[in-house]
Amino acid sequence: MKNDRDDFIKKAFKSLDEGSKPSQKQKQEMLDRLLIQAQIEETAGLGRYRNLVTNYPWRFGFGVSAIQAVLFTLMFGANYTNFVLQLLGR
Repeated sequence: MKNDRDDFIKKAFKSLDEGSKPSQKQKQEMLDRLLIQAQIEETAGLGRYRNLVTNYPWRFGFGVSAIQAVLFTLMFGANYTNFVLQLLGR
């Protein structure tokens, strides 16, 4: 009786394991999609920066803001910092 129950549990786990694995056709479709996507994406030159801006716009904005702050502070000194702080109401 216990042996039948153990066989049932083993078969149940085996069917769950087999059902969760992708078939050969599904594997081939996933590989084809990945290869097509890799061909579409440009990874050199301006395409790389365009992808960076479209994928991470907040990083691009923060980077531009930091560069702008450093450049204007170097050009105008403390007056620029004081001007920005006055605009912010401090």
